[in-house]
Amino acid sequence: MGTYIGHGDSSHTYSHLAGLIRHPLIRVVVTSNITKFKYTKFLYNCAISPLASGCGVDNGQLLANPRIRPIFLGLLRENLGIMASAGIELGKVGPFSPNTVVSILRNRWITNLLASWFQKSLDKTYCSMSGDWQTGETELEGYLGHMIRLAGNHPCPLNRALYDWCKDRLSRKMAPSMELVDILQKFIPSVAA
Repeated sequence: MGTYIGHGDSSHTYSHLAGLIRHPLIRVVVTSNITKFKYTKFLYNCAISPLASGCGVDNGQLLANPRIRPIFLGLLRENLGIMASAGIELGKVGPFSPNTVVSILRNRWITNLLASWFQKSLDKTYCSMSGDWQTGETELEGYLGHMIRLAGNHPCPLNRALYDWCKDRLSRKMAPSMELVDILQKFIPSVAA
């Protein structure tokens, strides 16, 4: 686990703060560019939150369910492509850098091997959007709306289909549904690595 602290002119204050946060399981990094780490977290959240909450499943099912997994991995590939196309610098969040994630997603065998390992850390966890689904006031616009705007002319069929389906369901106050998987499966070949 890593905590990133951004700083501007008062780097001494942030270095002091980082020194106060000492725990064997927490790594604190002081950086002058927090934005690249925020964007990396954002691209993962855009793949996790709307898909898990739209299907009505816990985050672990994104990797455990054989019907959902290719969609989730397709969203990751698409999001990484959008960021590259937009020229957005990404930072390392988690065990792998974004470039390593791209390489992993190109190798089906390694992807499947690592998926079971990551699944354990996601089991029985829920994104914030899941709890907000019933009210209709979710982070959909902040996640997928922003990702689609970043894409500009770069193709993002999975993000667009996921956004449209979630927006429609939310506007009609309809519950999450695995029907979403059937709709999104049509877009998987267009984002193959």
